[in-house]
Amino acid sequence: MRFAPRLAERFRRYPFWSQVLITLASLVVLVALWSACGIGPRARPAPPPQPRTELRGYNGAVFALAFDPSGTWLAAGTADHVARIWDPSKGEVIQEMKGHHGSVTCVAVSPDGSLLATGSADKSVKLWEFSSGKELRTLTGHTEGVASIAFRPDGRWLASVGGDKAIRLWNVSTGEELRTLEGHTGKVNAIAFSPDGHWLASASDDKTVRLWEAETGKPASTLVGHKSRVLSVAFSHDGKLLASGGAAQTETNRARRTAQLRLWNPSTGKELHAFQQVEGDVRSLAFSPDDKVLSSADKTNGYTRIISWDVQSRTVWDARFGQRFNIYALVYSPAGGRLASAGDDGAIRLWP
Repeated sequence: MRFAPRLAERFRRYPFWSQVLITLASLVVLVALWSACGIGPRARPAPPPQPRTELRGYNGAVFALAFDPSGTWLAAGTADHVARIWDPSKGEVIQEMKGHHGSVTCVAVSPDGSLLATGSADKSVKLWEFSSGKELRTLTGHTEGVASIAFRPDGRWLASVGGDKAIRLWNVSTGEELRTLEGHTGKVNAIAFSPDGHWLASASDDKTVRLWEAETGKPASTLVGHKSRVLSVAFSHDGKLLASGGAAQTETNRARRTAQLRLWNPSTGKELHAFQQVEGDVRSLAFSPDDKVLSSADKTNGYTRIISWDVQSRTVWDARFGQRFNIYALVYSPAGGRLASAGDDGAIRLWP
């Protein structure tokens, strides 16, 4: 106990050094508090994960991707008017479908894996035999470029949309146009069937997502919330959720951007969540095979980010960023859950 009086005596005898010691001690305590609270200097973030595989062989933009049901083959639509089938395990193109006279903007594989559908800026949709690459038929009717296509889960119908604001339903076996759904007032950018085939969801430049009864073509509901063009739409595999991605829009009355990624209940049309962290155009999004993860691609401050969200908690599960090119396509493999992405630089990346 004699130490305290001696220390006090030394502080009185050397006031300058006393103040120095007190200041240093205060700084140490302050830094400790900052660290505990998560403020102050942070460690440099870990470098983004690298793709497991890169498929290269074409230098132009890749606009669309689709796995076959087994997850063995990967179809890609490209700016050189060609659709390519890749074997990701070997990194090789095994088939090329040539016949369009414009960029192949969308691709879809039939539920049984026997057919490939392609949509193009040349206003046409083509059906091909997947195994041989043989062109089977051309579906004409759109008056503007085709932006998105989707097979109904039973494989009997194909839906297509584009710049003419119309949704067209086709008989896959005959190529006959069954009906045209009208209601959107702007270009329709994306289309998706619900897993049970009951609903058809469409996303448009008119800032809305619309739900239709697939069997009758009757409008069911209009989902309103996006402040700008809606660019992408996807159902979860259990059909309980619908995700939509939109274009960036800065609000005039606030110094922030509105959420471009939204989650809906397709049965009620109710918005469940708006992801405020997403700032750029969401051109593509996809649910993982188990529906636990929703992945989206957006471009912020010149850099593209692929963000994977925990669907239950609505929080970021993983993020991959750093590229300066646009990403137009995201798709999960049905087997193994690998995520594939593609965009402006012509490379297809498969992520772990």
